[in-house]
Amino acid sequence: MGPRLCQVCNEAQSKYKCPSCLAPYCSVACFKKHKENPCALPVSSLEKPPTSSSEICSALKDENLQKLILNIDCSPDAEKELEKAMGVDVFRIFTDKILSTLGS
Repeated sequence: MGPRLCQVCNEAQSKYKCPSCLAPYCSVACFKKHKENPCALPVSSLEKPPTSSSEICSALKDENLQKLILNIDCSPDAEKELEKAMGVDVFRIFTDKILSTLGS
C-alpha cells in the first residue's frame, strides 16, 4: 500500500492517524479541523460478545485453518478456493463462529 493522503486537505501525505477514528491527517491544523466534527471508530458500534471473539482468536491458531485462509487470500480464483474451504470442517466451524459473532 502506498502513502495515504490526508483526509482533511486531500493534498499532503498523511503522517498521523486520528486516535478516535484512525482517519489519516498531515498536520495539527488538519487534525483540529477534523476534530470540529465528532468521530469514532465505526466498529465500536458493534457489540461483540467476548466469548465469541476469544473463540475466533483461538481458532485462528490452528495451522490448517491458517493455510486455508492463506490459500483463499493468495488465490487468483478466491471464490473457488472459498468453496473448497467450506468443505473442510475446521473452516466451516470457523465461519459459523464469525457469523454468530456478527449476529447474522
